[in-house]
Amino acid sequence: MNNAKKWFDLSGMANTIVNHPDFVQLFLSLLSGSGPAGPSMCKALHDFLVRLQMRCDIVSSSSKLGNLLKTSLLKVVYQLVQPTGPITARLGPLDAQCKLLQTMLYLDFSNTDLSIAMSTLESTANLVHSYVLNMDKVKCISIGEKQNAMTSTFNDIFASVLGSDSNKQDRSVSYEDLLIMLLKLLGKLIQTPIPAASDETEAMETESPATSQTDESKAEQIHQDNMRTPQPLPCFADIVLQHQLTVIRLCRCLAACKAVFTNLSEPSTVGDAVFHLLALLAKKASKKELLMEPLLMFLSQAPQLS
Repeated sequence: MNNAKKWFDLSGMANTIVNHPDFVQLFLSLLSGSGPAGPSMCKALHDFLVRLQMRCDIVSSSSKLGNLLKTSLLKVVYQLVQPTGPITARLGPLDAQCKLLQTMLYLDFSNTDLSIAMSTLESTANLVHSYVLNMDKVKCISIGEKQNAMTSTFNDIFASVLGSDSNKQDRSVSYEDLLIMLLKLLGKLIQTPIPAASDETEAMETESPATSQTDESKAEQIHQDNMRTPQPLPCFADIVLQHQLTVIRLCRCLAACKAVFTNLSEPSTVGDAVFHLLALLAKKASKKELLMEPLLMFLSQAPQLS
């Protein structure tokens, strides 16, 4: 009985925190301050978010509180990357901003407000496009250059954020690392399933009832069923690809890079992360026509690449 009461008290407190009208603003204030937050603050932020996720039941897609928490965190990220936001203005503690994004990479964003995710992606595309075009040296490492290109790898740079005690005081997070983490989060978002089209349900309902068939016709039917290619499940990538100007802007970002390191599992530069995002869009599109239209529009605007 005492354990049940304790759980109720903890979940009730989580409900109070997430539903507080200043919940989003609290994060924005923390992530808009000056200077690095430091390892202790990053660990406290991580622990707070993990405990909050546990009490809000983020695993169940039907959890209203869990979905509200995830939507609120998306709102925080959107506010950070707006044209006047801290990340765009290069303000705030990079280590704490990275810690928030890294924690969100493990969330399932089904049944959340994906319109916020779309707005975030649009703002991020503009931010990364401006970053790539205005930097004197934005280098995307190729496979052959990777071993000699950097003395500190992406994982080493993130040691202070990801929990390596031996390097906590020696490593710092760069602005490019923050953009990479942001693009990785968007890569996670575009894989979020969306409700299937109603015409698929109607097609299943209008299937003709089973009738008597000969052995030959049954064998032919089985062969056709085996040869039929399963259709990809609709996901957020389909919505993103319909925002053609955003996709074109991402293509321009990629075109501005000299080479791309093709390790899709762990992008190590902004160019790698953009390539990873575009590759996911191509992979997750339920209809390839959705991809071809913005791609052809981009090539028509950049004839030297076609």
